[in-house]
Amino acid sequence: MINDEKKMIFGEKKFEQRTPISRAQIVDNRIQHAANTNTMPFFRSKQTQP
Repeated sequence: MINDEKKMIFGEKKFEQRTPISRAQIVDNRIQHAANTNTMPFFRSKQTQP
């Protein structure tokens, strides 16, 4: 019984720690995607100029 309780508490702590990180990763992915779409034309134009 004690081991099961420890597993439950550990699982809850893991879940609490994962949710903010996963949300941050989703935001980072959106920012990176927006940055990639914005910078791609610049890189292409720089390559074609010389």
